[in-house]
Amino acid sequence: HMTSTVFRDPDLPSTLNHPQLNVAVKAAHEAGKIVADYFYKGTTIRTKESFNLVTDADVNAEHCIAEIVRQ
Repeated sequence: HMTSTVFRDPDLPSTLNHPQLNVAVKAAHEAGKIVADYFYKGTTIRTKESFNLVTDADVNAEHCIAEIVRQ
C-alpha cells in the first residue's frame, strides 16, 4: 500500500528539498518498510544469476522503488 506522504525536512537547506530528492527519499522509505517486514518474517534466498543471490524482499523493494519513481 502506497502512501502519498511528502517528506520535507525543515532543517535541510532549500536546495536539498528538491522534488527529485523527495521522490528518492519516499522510495527508500517505502522499500525499507518492505525489507524490514521480510527481515522479521523471513524470506527465501535464490539465485538471480550465477553468484548473485536475490530474495523476495529484494525483488519487492525494487518493484516498489520503480513504481514510486514512475509516478
